[in-house]
Amino acid sequence: MFSKYSAFCLPLCLVAFPLAAETRTWTGGGGDDLWSSDANWNSNAPPEAGSELFFPDTAARKTPINDLPAGMAFARIAVEGGSYIIDGNPVTLTN
Repeated sequence: MFSKYSAFCLPLCLVAFPLAAETRTWTGGGGDDLWSSDANWNSNAPPEAGSELFFPDTAARKTPINDLPAGMAFARIAVEGGSYIIDGNPVTLTN
């Protein structure tokens, strides 16, 4: 049974404990280097605003091109290894 405090507590809990950002891992397995290509990501979907991006040293392609909207905000970008050349539109980092 819900109390009179339920209507107050639920929105407060959602604000106090935001969902974690989804991590998208670059595989480079698509037919091009574009961030918008589904097959280039482990989730088979391009990253969304707020995602964490991971570019592992094991990726098939190491020249990804950000063709997503300029200034799109991501929580974090991590690059493993030193052989990547990332090009394309600028991003905004939120963390």
